[in-house]
Amino acid sequence: MIQNLILLRVRPLLTATILCAISFASCVEPQKRDSLTYSYSIEDKTATVTGMMDSVENIVIPATVNYEGSIYKVTAIADKAFEDCPWLESVSIADGVTSIGAFAFSSCSGLTSIVIPESVTEIGGESFADCSALKSIDLPSGIKMIDAFTLRGCTSLTSLTIPAGVTKI
Repeated sequence: MIQNLILLRVRPLLTATILCAISFASCVEPQKRDSLTYSYSIEDKTATVTGMMDSVENIVIPATVNYEGSIYKVTAIADKAFEDCPWLESVSIADGVTSIGAFAFSSCSGLTSIVIPESVTEIGGESFADCSALKSIDLPSGIKMIDAFTLRGCTSLTSLTIPAGVTKI
């Protein structure tokens, strides 16, 4: 019984260690900063927002984050980073973020507004699906394709700006 308990506590740490070892120095375990969690790439000094630790209603995703004395540029929001956070009401994404992962904000039923900077060029499938309170969204001009079901279930949506460069919906 004690051996099984020890194994259950050690296994996640071993898995994280193995994954980091596979990608050498480019992987750092996710860390919390201002209620947001990040993963870091040491090689190119970039950070990806992986989620949040607290039930925060309004979040600002920064352009940079300080980790162990180094500045990392925030370039992405991970797949499913904020999925099913019904308390989330507004999101402001700093310029410099280039991609929003699949399902990143799906089922955030309280989300009413999101500011997406012009730097974003990729928005994953179903990234805003079932955001039933979302009223409007302005997609950045760099977007070329809107993936399947990106806005499915956005029943309050009254305004959508699609950039001229979009070639596939």
